[in-house]
Amino acid sequence: MDGSVAWEKQAETNSEEDTTNRCMKLSWPDDLSDVHYVTLRLEEKDSLVSDNFYVRGKEEGNYKALGLLGKTTLESTFTCAREGEQWKGTLVIRNDTPVPALFVRINLMGETDHEQILPVIYGDNYFSLMPGEQRIVEMKWNDRDTRGCQAEARLEGF
Repeated sequence: MDGSVAWEKQAETNSEEDTTNRCMKLSWPDDLSDVHYVTLRLEEKDSLVSDNFYVRGKEEGNYKALGLLGKTTLESTFTCAREGEQWKGTLVIRNDTPVPALFVRINLMGETDHEQILPVIYGDNYFSLMPGEQRIVEMKWNDRDTRGCQAEARLEGF
């Protein structure tokens, strides 16, 4: 459950749009923890197309062991700039701890009124970071939705 790699496999496949391809059979090592993680990445010409993360229990539906995970504190840097009537922001989030950070959620808030800024278009949200991983999330929102407040990014997670 610590986020270390227990099994890894790569496969090459060709696929048309809106199709499903079975490109490999997953096999589960015997020594996996009761709850473990599965990451599937689809790349095309060294460019990430899709990144999917799953929590899996050895016993289907049993995720009790997640309660044993320690707390983690993520490091983050948020920058934003106004471009006309729109704001663009970049949030860099790092997990420098030995504990997986699960189900990370970003909320853009008004710095002075502490109210959520809505709507915001996030490049990514509700993701997990294994130890040592980093994620860069781009976002944009309209100035009229800030209520005159400077924006700040807040992180929540499991």
